[in-house]
Amino acid sequence: MHKNWQRTRKYLILFSLTILLFCTNSTQPVYSHWSDLSVAEIIVNDLQTEITLTFPTGLTKFADDNGDGQLQLAEVRNHQTELEKFLGQKISITNSSKNPGSVTVKPLEIAAKTASLIQQPNTHSTLILNYTWPESNVTSKNNKLRIKYNLFLPGVPTASCQATIVEAGAVKSIVFTPQNREFLLAGKESIWESGWSLVLAVVGAFTWGCVHAMSPGHGKTIVGAYLVGSRATPVHAVFLAATTTITHTAGVFSVGAITLFASNLIEPEKLDPWLSLISGLLVAIIGIKLLSERIKTRFVLRTLVRTKIDLNHLIEKTRFVVRTLVRKNPRTKVLTTNLEEPVNLLSRGTWEREFKPVKPPISQHYHHHGDGRLHSHLPPGSDGSPITWKSLLVLGISGGLLPCPSALVMLLSASALGNVGLGMTLVVAFSLGLALVLSAIGLVLVYAKQHFNKLPKQIAAVKFMPAISAVLVMFLGLSITGEAILKILAANQWVIGNG
Repeated sequence: MHKNWQRTRKYLILFSLTILLFCTNSTQPVYSHWSDLSVAEIIVNDLQTEITLTFPTGLTKFADDNGDGQLQLAEVRNHQTELEKFLGQKISITNSSKNPGSVTVKPLEIAAKTASLIQQPNTHSTLILNYTWPESNVTSKNNKLRIKYNLFLPGVPTASCQATIVEAGAVKSIVFTPQNREFLLAGKESIWESGWSLVLAVVGAFTWGCVHAMSPGHGKTIVGAYLVGSRATPVHAVFLAATTTITHTAGVFSVGAITLFASNLIEPEKLDPWLSLISGLLVAIIGIKLLSERIKTRFVLRTLVRTKIDLNHLIEKTRFVVRTLVRKNPRTKVLTTNLEEPVNLLSRGTWEREFKPVKPPISQHYHHHGDGRLHSHLPPGSDGSPITWKSLLVLGISGGLLPCPSALVMLLSASALGNVGLGMTLVVAFSLGLALVLSAIGLVLVYAKQHFNKLPKQIAAVKFMPAISAVLVMFLGLSITGEAILKILAANQWVIGNG
């Protein structure tokens, strides 16, 4: 009964890990949902408060006449009244006397001149909201403003708005979420209070990175298949997650720099498919290499087993011949047939030939013991693909090559508003959260994978798991490559059709 329960528990572990691997990941590079993130800069003055808001255009779909995913100058002017009514209800600011500010909506004028320089994602738009109060309603310079932010899509608990508040030269930060919709802005705060606001913004970005890491994409399927299919250690898992995150962050910074300084030559929408193509090709090459090495290893093991069977047969046949000779000629002396001791085959008068067997070298440094077990001194991962730091580095780079749109929105919005340092800080915090979760996933896979070694050897899934994981990695790379090629071809056809 106890053995049956142990076997059942092992099967449950195998089934649970398989479901976890395939349900939390996707074979395609998935972008962040358009309703996830907004960015706002709030500048507080005595008589008015100005909000520069970058938000998902889908929230104001009624004003997007041409359906291109961005509000143009003409569209903002044509729907100004509707936008003021809608945004005034979703984002309200009241003073100490509980008087709401009167909101006026206008487009970001610099976007008309430098649209190619800002290049925000085609799912977002930027507007300027001005909140004003009559001078009689402003009681003092220490006027406390209450901000209520409700610009979230219903039913999306992961939506958020990263807000930067500038008042009297002091910078404060707040993250609005469906669970945290209000913020009370005091007229004067100490440096400690301002510092805690910045810490809160960094913590919010870090938390958002952790949550975002659980969404599909980020190479979790590739990394998971690699770690499960090879003898990886916790150090390998952490290194792989760190490499993926650093590449992810470097990609965001590089694309942000290209967007701000050279987007008139290379547009991010045209650059992303090529990054996907490079990433897919690297992953496919890794998968093909892993598969070939694991097939080769499997062939070597089979050859060694057959060689041992033939050797055992030869030994038994030799023993039979020797026994026959002894029976026919009792004077024949056989000291031993143990391979570890000298062998005196025949005694011919005054001389005797003595032999000491020398074990021949076996390719791939495999050898066998007397009990029939095969043993190898190959590096860890010899049952699949030998793990090297170079292969881990290449896999991590390919997994994080495509930049994250959520981090890109934070960086570009902060840069366009003149807060490059804050944008960089938030992106770093976001990436650290992403790295933490990816490392945790890798460690769980590495430690849980040890249970696979305890499963019965007769299970075909365990025997062929290294090869299966290599095939999975290869097809993931081919899938990413195919999708990138389709995007490139579609973009070229669109250019030709409009040319």
